[in-house]
Amino acid sequence: MFGAMAAPRLVLAAEETVEVGTTSNFAILAGETVTNTGSTEIYGDVGLYAGSAFPGAPDVTLHGEMHLSDSVALIAKDDLVTAYNDLAGRTPQLINRELGGQTLLPGVYVSATKDFQLTGKLTLDGQGDPNAIFIFQTDTTLITASASSVELIGDATKCG
Repeated sequence: MFGAMAAPRLVLAAEETVEVGTTSNFAILAGETVTNTGSTEIYGDVGLYAGSAFPGAPDVTLHGEMHLSDSVALIAKDDLVTAYNDLAGRTPQLINRELGGQTLLPGVYVSATKDFQLTGKLTLDGQGDPNAIFIFQTDTTLITASASSVELIGDATKCG
């Protein structure tokens, strides 16, 4: 008698690459206003189009360039809309509004409240893939607390 047993395999589909165009250098890219409260360090460019209000900007240490209602911000915003339209068709995973204290794997995420907040540390685990993609869809805001952070592990890398 001959017998064979096949172990089940778990196959995870990787997220397709998102064409982000000129947005890859931006840490923050917004439409109307960027508000900062307290001492903040930003690594990457800050862009705003069509608005130009940046309350709290003097308290920011910026490791990048500022683009307020200029042609660079306009092109980046157009690229952002293109990327958004691509992402709108993807199926997100529902997660908690509070990102702090979580370790997330590559994927598309949304909260039931359609916004996010970060107090503490969010860990993004690329699982050995330096091209891993993490997408957070929000209808309104991302609120970050003082001393909050995002840690990249498992070969995850920032855009750009």
